[in-house]
Parts: sequence; C-alpha cells; structure tokens
Amino acid sequence: MAAGIFHEDRLNAGQPQLIVENELMSVMLLPELGGRILDIQTEGFTFLHRTYPQSVRFGAYIEHGGIEECVGKAPGTLWNTPWRVKEITNGVILSTISSTPFSKVLLQKRVTLDDAEPILQVEYSFINIDFKFNKFTFGIHPELCLGDDFRENEYHIPFEDGILSGKFSEVGFKQFVIPTEGWCAVTYNGRAYAELFPTDVIDCLEIYYPRIGTHFVLQPLIWGVGLSPNRKASFTSLTYAGDGDLQTIQDLYERKKDELVSTYVPIEPPPEREFSEREVLFTQRRPQITMPIDEFGQLPRMRLRDDFLEQAEMPEEIEQHEEIRARQALIQRNLEEGRIAELTIERITEEAAQTARDADIPVADAVRLAEVFQRGRIPQAAQHVNHLFDDVEEERHRIIAREQVSFGDSEVTEISLSSIEGAIRVQSWNEPKVEIEITRQMEATDEEDATEILNETRPEITQEGTNLVIQSRDGNDELIVNYSIRIPKEMSGIELDFVDGNVSVLDVLLDSLKINGVSGNIEITGSIAENGVYDVKSVGGNITLKIDPSASCSIKATNLVGTIECDLKLENLEKQPNRISGTLNENTAQINLNTVKGNIRISKA
Repeated sequence: MAAGIFHEDRLNAGQPQLIVENELMSVMLLPELGGRILDIQTEGFTFLHRTYPQSVRFGAYIEHGGIEECVGKAPGTLWNTPWRVKEITNGVILSTISSTPFSKVLLQKRVTLDDAEPILQVEYSFINIDFKFNKFTFGIHPELCLGDDFRENEYHIPFEDGILSGKFSEVGFKQFVIPTEGWCAVTYNGRAYAELFPTDVIDCLEIYYPRIGTHFVLQPLIWGVGLSPNRKASFTSLTYAGDGDLQTIQDLYERKKDELVSTYVPIEPPPEREFSEREVLFTQRRPQITMPIDEFGQLPRMRLRDDFLEQAEMPEEIEQHEEIRARQALIQRNLEEGRIAELTIERITEEAAQTARDADIPVADAVRLAEVFQRGRIPQAAQHVNHLFDDVEEERHRIIAREQVSFGDSEVTEISLSSIEGAIRVQSWNEPKVEIEITRQMEATDEEDATEILNETRPEITQEGTNLVIQSRDGNDELIVNYSIRIPKEMSGIELDFVDGNVSVLDVLLDSLKINGVSGNIEITGSIAENGVYDVKSVGGNITLKIDPSASCSIKATNLVGTIECDLKLENLEKQPNRISGTLNENTAQINLNTVKGNIRISKA
C-alpha cells in the first residue's frame, strides 16, 4: 500500500503540517521547524510527546516536541532550522545545511513508510560541501510518552550479557549506555516503540528524564562523524511504533538487521542546482552556495571500509606537523590490518575519559567507551582520527577596528542600513546631529589575513540628499560588524535590514520604521509618532515592543510558531492563538509586528 502525502492543518495551528501516512501508520512532520517528526500514530495511539502549536522556552531553546536531530552540542544547530522538502514514492526527502565550527554539511533525511508493518524508515545522509575536513556530533532526539503517563513507560537496551530495562526514577536522571546490538525500545500496556540502527554507527544511547517532567528521551548518539571534502556518509534507521512487547522488538531486529546499513562514499556531483537567495537565507543565512540538491538519494552505495582510508586524509595545514603525519601513517597501517592504532588501553581510556567529561558522560561509562575504541569499530576509528586535531591548536588573531562618522544638523533625516552579521543599536540623544560608531571584529589564524579582510570590508556609506545609506560588505564568516547609531529625538524614517544579529531602537520618534530580519531579536522602546507607521518583520527571532500607554495607534501582531503577549488595554481586541489586533486609544499610528518563529511581547514602556 503506497503512502499518501498531505498538507493539512490537523492541529489548528494556523498553518498546514506535512502528513505521510498509509493504513498502518501516520507520521506528521514540520519541515519549517527543524524538519522534526512531530507525531507518530498507529490506530490512533500517539507515541511521542509534543507541545506544538504551543511552545515552552528554555533559554535560547524552544520546546516543541517530537523527534528532532542534533548537530553539535545540545540543543545543536538544527532544532529550529527550516528544511526543504521533495515528495517521493511512499515518503519525502528533507534537506538542510548545518554549519559546524569547523565546516559546512548538507544534511538529508529520506523518510518513507513500510508497506507491510508500522515501520518508519529514515536514511540519514551527510555531505561535506566545504573544502575542509569536518567533524561533528550527531544525535537523534525523540521525546517519548507512550500513553498518558511517561513514568509508566519501560525502556529496554541490549547491554553486555542481557537487557538493561528501567522506568522513571527522578527528573533530571541521565545515563549513557553503549548497546551491544543495534536497537533500543520502549514498552507500555501492549504497545512498543523501537529504534533500530547499524551497530557500527551509533556510539551510545542517552537515557534522559528532563526536569520539565512531561516525557523522557532515548537518544542514539554518534560522538564523531568525520567527513573529508566531497564525501558522503549515510546510514539507515528504522522506527517501529505499534502493538507488541520486548520480544516483538527482539524478533523484529533479527529480521531487519540486514537492512540497517551504513556507507561512506566519494561524490560525483550530479547536475547542480543553485539555491535562490531566499532559500539560502532560510537555511544558513550566508551568501549564495551552489551545490547538488536533488539527486542525493540516487548516489551509488559502497561498503564503508572500501573508502574509509579517504577519511584519514588531513588538511594541508595539519600535514606539516611531523608527529601528526607519523601518527596518521600508523592509523592507516593499522586500519589496513583491521585494527585501531597501537596505543595502550591506559592512553585510550584517558582519551575516552576526557571525551566523557566533555560530553557529561558518567565516569563509569568512560571505560566502556574506551573498550569500544580498542575494538576498532569504524566510527570510533574516525573518532580517533578526529583526536589528532586536538593536538594542533592554531593561534587565532582577533583584530578590532573602530571608526566614527558624524553628520550635522538637518543633513540626515532618513537612514537605511543593511547588515549581514552583528548588532544594531539606534538610540536618541540631545545633540542635533547623527553619529555612527562602527565596530568590526575579525578572527583568523593569520594576523595579516585578518587585517587584510578588515581593510577590504569597511561598510559603504553614501548620502543621497538627506537619506543616509549604510551597506555592510560580506567578507568572511568570522567577520562581525556592530553598529551604534545616535540620532536626534525626532527623525523622518529608519529602515534596517539584517541577516544575523540583535536590533534595538530606543526612545526615537519616527514617521516610518521598517525592520526586516532573518535571525536575531528585535526590541523597540519609547513613544510612537502621531501618524507613524512601524512595520517589523523577522524570520527567526523574538520581537519586544515597549511603548507609552498614552500613545494612539493600531497594533497587529502575528506569528506562526511562538507566543504573543500583550499587557496593554486594547480596544476592539481580536485575539487568536497566533494573532492579536486592536486599538490603543485612537487609531492614528500603525504598528505591524510579524515573526515566523519567535515570541512577540507588547507592554508599556
């Protein structure tokens, strides 16, 4: 039975969800919000915890529920990243770009449903689209709650000579376990949820009961994914959600384990497709990138070991170190002989313990981690190759350049500013002039390179009549440009466009204010001009408006994901889950606030 693909708002969220379902299973996805699998149901029974369309904030992270992927240190870089969608037979392919501190990776997951059983198959692919070797941590983060009370859910993990099983003990409980087979499961009242994966890929499983006390997490983790340029790594996982018990899952694993495969292959680029500027802003908020995008699922598959030695290649700046080159040769020789580098178990245990401390793994599990390293499984060999980078800490140089520009009385009545990365602060003062302070910061391993980039990326400032135009120049991912602008109390208009950074507009009376942002929070504080028009839009940031309660204006605030709060007493108030509109005193000025993924807060100054 082929799966159907639907775009329906089944949660009354104000926007449709992506549904992939057949007669056995229904899977709900949110490509625009981390590409997460929001819900899995069989026969109307729900296996995952979710809060969406509501949300719960934890610092910079916003809780929505479901299954999300994590690249890097939790919560990672993917939980709120939009993914592109391509529909295929029996499912969909989702793609996004994840930038790590070391490089850029094109991440793809191919999501399909089994025709005969309630099984969701996900093939994860990682493609290094940069010119550097890349390493990162990867996790699959399911928020689980079978039935009404997650405390009654029992988890099961194959461990040493038996099965490690357990239930809820206390919130905050966390344990890392290295499974002896490629599966883990949760059972409750005749229902079973299980994740199946290749044993040579997943390094450990994290059992975690968050302090929010609504669900628990059984998360497969890969401590070190290593990718050389123009290489693709992939693996297949299966998720079972249906009737059964522990024996059901053990039998399922024996039947399906040959389908759980992993690959590491070079890439022959298919016909290239260029991202549009808007797609790049939504995925990585960086300049335009050309890359293959539609053919990944059709790339040839090869055995992991056939091309694994390619993964031991190191960047040129590393190869010049004699000790590193010698250790690299040792690793290659031992890999050819089917074993890991000849290091003592004490040394490996020490490295494993340090890895454990960095990842907050209990010390007792570090020894098990070391034993896995010693056995020489392929992903752990990649992990050891990655350790070579830790021995070469290149000195980085930070160069800061500051400049100040002033314009006299009546010379400037409007300001237009376009920024790529950095903060923007606009504030009134008692002087009759405009003063702009620009701070540029650049980090690089070579001091001359950093200085050269700073010299080449000075913002362009031009004056067209009384309109001042400021344009940032893109030079490097490490370049940050901050603007501090002081202006007279009253001004005709300000227009701010930015890709990444926080924006503050404080105590300024403006006839017109336009703000368009991709990532970063926006704050507006002060009085509102009698006939002012404020149009504020953001893709992925919070908006805060603090105004004088005696102001006269109409207010409309909308978002797709997040909360909207208003402490002001509005007349003609219309309130919906993702929309508020009304009038404050008289309807003279107009304020429109919109964010795709973020909270909106309106209060008195």
